[in-house]
Amino acid sequence: MWFDGRGWSTASLLILLVTPAPAWGQPNSPSASEHHPQIIYTGQSQGTFHARLDFAELTPLHQLSEQDPVQPVGMLSDNVFRSGNMYLYTEQGPLTREDVQQFFSHGQPRFERSQPLPLLRSDYAYLLETPTASRPWGLGWLEQAYRRHGGYDDIRLVQARHHTLRSAAGTRLALVNLEDTPLSSSEPLHRRAWEMVPAAAVRIRREPTGDAPATIMTIGRTLGEGLRRQWLQSRMKRAAAGRAIALDLGNAVEFGTSESTRQRRAFSMTRLASLQLDGMVPAEAELALDAAEWSRLTEAVPVFAANLTPQNPEFRSPPPVLTRQLDGVSVAVVGLVDDRAFTSAGLAGKSSFWKVEEPIEAARKILRQFEQMPLSSRPEWVVLASNIQDERLQMLQHLNGASAVLADMEGTPGEVITESTRLAGQARTRVRSSLLLARSSPNRVGHLTATFRGSPAGPKLLSEITNRAILVTDQLPHDPHARALLDAIKADQQRRSRELLLPDIRDLHPLVPPDSVALPSSRVTETLWNRLIAQMLWRTTHAEAAFVRRLPLRQRVFGPVSRLTVEGWLEFPDQLVDVRVAGKTLRALAGLRQPGLGWAGLDPSSETLMGASIRDDDWYRLTTTDATTRLPEVAALLGDSPTVNQWKWLHHAELHPAQKGIPMGLRDHVISCLKELKGRHRGQFNESYRRELLAWCLANAEDSPARWSLRLEDGELLTNALNASGHSAFSQVRNTRVTAPSSQTLGGRAKLSVLYDSRDWAFENRARAVYKRQSLNRSGQEVNQETDDELNLSSEIRLKRIAVPLPGGAAVPFASWNYTTEFVPDSTDQLVKPRRSELAAIGGLVYAPGGAVRDWRVGAALKNDLANPGMLEPGLYLAGGLERSLTPLTQAKVRTGMEVFRYFPTATDTPDRLGLSALLNAGIAIPLWERFTLNVGADWFLFTGKVPETAILGSNLEFRVGLGYSLAWKPLHGVWF
Repeated sequence: MWFDGRGWSTASLLILLVTPAPAWGQPNSPSASEHHPQIIYTGQSQGTFHARLDFAELTPLHQLSEQDPVQPVGMLSDNVFRSGNMYLYTEQGPLTREDVQQFFSHGQPRFERSQPLPLLRSDYAYLLETPTASRPWGLGWLEQAYRRHGGYDDIRLVQARHHTLRSAAGTRLALVNLEDTPLSSSEPLHRRAWEMVPAAAVRIRREPTGDAPATIMTIGRTLGEGLRRQWLQSRMKRAAAGRAIALDLGNAVEFGTSESTRQRRAFSMTRLASLQLDGMVPAEAELALDAAEWSRLTEAVPVFAANLTPQNPEFRSPPPVLTRQLDGVSVAVVGLVDDRAFTSAGLAGKSSFWKVEEPIEAARKILRQFEQMPLSSRPEWVVLASNIQDERLQMLQHLNGASAVLADMEGTPGEVITESTRLAGQARTRVRSSLLLARSSPNRVGHLTATFRGSPAGPKLLSEITNRAILVTDQLPHDPHARALLDAIKADQQRRSRELLLPDIRDLHPLVPPDSVALPSSRVTETLWNRLIAQMLWRTTHAEAAFVRRLPLRQRVFGPVSRLTVEGWLEFPDQLVDVRVAGKTLRALAGLRQPGLGWAGLDPSSETLMGASIRDDDWYRLTTTDATTRLPEVAALLGDSPTVNQWKWLHHAELHPAQKGIPMGLRDHVISCLKELKGRHRGQFNESYRRELLAWCLANAEDSPARWSLRLEDGELLTNALNASGHSAFSQVRNTRVTAPSSQTLGGRAKLSVLYDSRDWAFENRARAVYKRQSLNRSGQEVNQETDDELNLSSEIRLKRIAVPLPGGAAVPFASWNYTTEFVPDSTDQLVKPRRSELAAIGGLVYAPGGAVRDWRVGAALKNDLANPGMLEPGLYLAGGLERSLTPLTQAKVRTGMEVFRYFPTATDTPDRLGLSALLNAGIAIPLWERFTLNVGADWFLFTGKVPETAILGSNLEFRVGLGYSLAWKPLHGVWF
């Protein structure tokens, strides 16, 4: 059967491979006036080890559960062993290389049972239902789901044969023969070469029928398809007899930093060297290589790209164009790297080895240079080769000057996909834009052929372009020695990474509080995974918050998750860093939506950090990764100044004392944390383990680990002030010492805090000092006098456990005390100034909704003047403040605040005791340099006395001009900023 309606059959493909060379890419017999240059290319192949096991084959099991009464209930296996048309597996779990060797160690096994087995076959996998004693229903349901929902034209039902084998030691294995023919003991199974093949077995059930659960197994057809793809590409190039070049569009080596990945990458580079490729457009996997690996890569294959510039002096800039003479035609291939994929892989930034420019403009520049060349020197066939993955491919196709665009695509059904464009008449004379968007894929080899016509001495005119994308199947041969090495590496990786690190996510559902964040109903999702990573960084590094970039999951898993899978999810070159940012920068980071950041410890919607509002002038310590800081949106906010954007590497010894090495990779940290978590529970997924894991999964910004910090919060040097005072009856009232209409001031203030914060309560100690002197003119004589010489000590405890939920936050009970004392007041103005020495206590609620509001406090107060003993003074207390930038484009901030006490009369009141004291302040802080600001504002002090002669309302208005410096240092858990 040469053609089955979907594409070329395997048999026809093998016939093509042994056909003499001129048949490749030449639909008509060549003549003296025809030229057939060819480009043989591969898509982003994800390394030699890449296997085409497309889990989309099981899409109905995962995505249609809301419409169909079927639910997956567990994953059972992840590989089988293949020899020709026979597949060996076990229903008891993954089958290892050692298991197979031991099974055949006693010679030929015995055939116990044989029966026919229906099997669904696609272009990428075989799907079978393992035999059971009850009535089978799973495969029939799956076939109907394919037909009902469409998109599975390559699925067809075939008949196979299932055998049960028993070794001499009594071990049983299952064998599936794709040919529906019985096997006998004469078949030498123990002498066959068995190679590993990926597989996934999913157990499903359906309600409300009484059918027993069914097990559907998907067996990948092309593990190690990199070897077969390389064989096919080499064979096609040899068949072209010098008329073709072989290219790769990048990601030809494995991407990642783990030990197993580096081992596989070294193997892939060895295979690349044997291919003798003519060129490669590098993708993110190649651009992540270090200097030694990059040197090895460029020795194996020439690299070219028009929009790639080295930032590391060890690297040389690759040529932008690959030029060749093919079958008498001058060919130019322009390489274009996907800048967006480069950035999303975490490779961009000043510390990167490379800088990738925008590819469209780079292509336009090269094509413009071709147009300006003399006709005799101009390339006759221009092709753009790109690993761009988005809509910009269409823009490339519309550029003037190239006739085709080579690109990558996802696999589609059909073994051979052919597309062709022919030119006629005037169209041959000048090609202004690409005629064909030619695509290969990770599991295909592309073959682009152009037909030029003309005399050898005259101009050659393009008349036809044909592209064929040929599927790489498991029927193609490959190097058996290389395959044996691949199996050995894979087996070693599986042996070391078989341990289960995460339980079935559905096991956590019974423990989820009713009012908590919902978990996915069936499997680990990208949202949950990124939230879990952020929570893990936040809780283990003791930072005030943690954020990570979106890390896509490479596969979906139902049931427990192995270390092998977790390592695959984390194969990104992210390293942990400690970052120091200002409060305003933190607000802006919280407001980012485009990069898809995952946060822990911070609520981006309310802009609260661990339940408290973010202060613009505060420093905050965050844990993230270096790749996250290099995202364009994040890097623009962090800036380039080392004093504004200070970050350092986190090392193994800081987080996991038993390990050594620098720096700490995100992958290694997550694996270590999960192993330590499981180790604390004796390696079991018991209830206490699940509860601890659930605390990591549920995002709760207020549920923070205990921490302490010591901060110099702010300081200010007052250089000038105007002071206006009220009635002379208040000359003995503190805070209104000066009664002259104006004065000059020199002074300063600073505040030091020691804070402890935990899940249930927070404790804060503050020390604030103020000193101020004013010079004024009294009766023609200059007088200098002290107006403020105050020291305030305060402590506050907040009971977070019994918080009252409110819109945008919670009202937290607090209790505080403070001691305010003056030193000996200056008496140069001949006025009696009683010394102030007050001890006060306040209790009430603090509400921090976030955003521009710092916090609001309301409660009851009680104070006593220790310097002037008398009765305790009861009262009420209200305070709050706001802080916000004038506009989103300006750095200046407006600050307003209030603090009001209302004390009730007592029997021992004196003229200097206040009934009402309200301090209202407003101002603008204008940034000058780094943490320095110019502060311009006013303090308006309103008050009334408690005795008749001072019971009227008085006020004191002070205009301030000062130089401020906020947060000189802030040690947090031993890390000093």
